Amino acid sequence: MSVRQKPTQTQPDTITHIYRDYTSLAQRLAVISPISDRFATKTNDVVIDVIKAQDLWHSRALQLADEGWSALAENDTRLYYASRCPVTGIVPATDVRRFCNFRAICPCCYGRLVAETYDRIVRSFEANNLFGRTTAVECRNSRFVASENASALSLKDAFEHGRVWLARKVRSLRARMLGCLYHLCINPAEKGWYIRYRILGIIPDGSEESIRGHLNRYSLVGSVTKRKLAGSVARVLRYPTGLLKAGITAVRAALDAQAGVQTRGYTGRFRSKHAKEQKEIEWSLAGQS
Repeated sequence: MSVRQKPTQTQPDTITHIYRDYTSLAQRLAVISPISDRFATKTNDVVIDVIKAQDLWHSRALQLADEGWSALAENDTRLYYASRCPVTGIVPATDVRRFCNFRAICPCCYGRLVAETYDRIVRSFEANNLFGRTTAVECRNSRFVASENASALSLKDAFEHGRVWLARKVRSLRARMLGCLYHLCINPAEKGWYIRYRILGIIPDGSEESIRGHLNRYSLVGSVTKRKLAGSVARVLRYPTGLLKAGITAVRAALDAQAGVQTRGYTGRFRSKHAKEQKEIEWSLAGQS
């Protein structure tokens, strides 16, 4: 089969069930629902939405290769796997394929990132007996960078500025939160880019006063359960749909600005001493007091 030939997709009527655990729920809320603009519950509708996400990514991968994106250009093997990357954890896999691992843009791999993050935080909750005793603090802010005033270099500078700001904000909250997940990404839009700053922190129930004045525009979810936690993780790690729907030039600029930058990290009880690559990010703040 040609690398550029559209792969045979799973048909909705060939799948009789979907996974309905909380990890799957987090993936659907974070990735599939934003792309399809709905939250489907029926099996057939969920499968249709999954196929839609796969089709959009397949088309975008070909466009990025044609545009000369360094990760795909002149590399038929990576393009082949990118255009056939499977969704896992939502619908049963009908065959086994290699993942493309373009987690910054591939909705299939991004969904696995969401699942890994949710499962990691659940393990922390269970180890520290936090379910039903804690409140989730969700902070979701954005900064808009207009394309008419921005070059690829200035977008990268704006992203770096956001990374430093988020690092400092997280540091200021360490003593006030039991654990924290933080995330930074770029969502291309029609006339520019939105740089998203996201924080999910956990505090004991009844201690909301401890964070007042330290965060702007935040919401609280009390007495956290596994279902509530799935929603919180999904909102903080919401997939930037502009990567699949915006103009290809803006998308490539967003990917280049984020290239080589760790955009997600943990503090407090969400850290795992056994994780090799998921230790708390130091954010390269040397010389910036």
